Amino acid sequence: MESPVRRYWWVNQNQTFRHEREGGYLWSPKSKSDGSRNPFYDYMRVVAPGDLVLSFVNRQIAALSVATSHCYEAPKPQEFGRAGEYWGQIGWRVDVAGANGVRSGAKGRCGRVLEWAEGTSGVSSE
Repeated sequence: MESPVRRYWWVNQNQTFRHEREGGYLWSPKSKSDGSRNPFYDYMRVVAPGDLVLSFVNRQIAALSVATSHCYEAPKPQEFGRAGEYWGQIGWRVDVAGANGVRSGAKGRCGRVLEWAEGTSGVSSE
């Protein structure tokens, strides 16, 4: 029996990181304000339980978490307040767990972060 593959996702979360971390989720709009598609928003639809998420905030990896759900449609979180005022009211959401604080500058440290992450579950990466 083959082990599932763990994928890694890099998420830029400057505006909404605190809310998403405290709430145990990731949220993104479905499209740009002009209605066009954004491939980064579309990637939310590919996230699967067990995938590792690296949250990049203020030029550093601020947290590591593990996806606990597939992506699903959800309203824009009220706790965002005025952040992303130009975003649509319905977007993509993925539930996550374990948002461990890391506070590591990305340059030259991603290998060490990923080594640490491999110890977070029995799922292997490719």
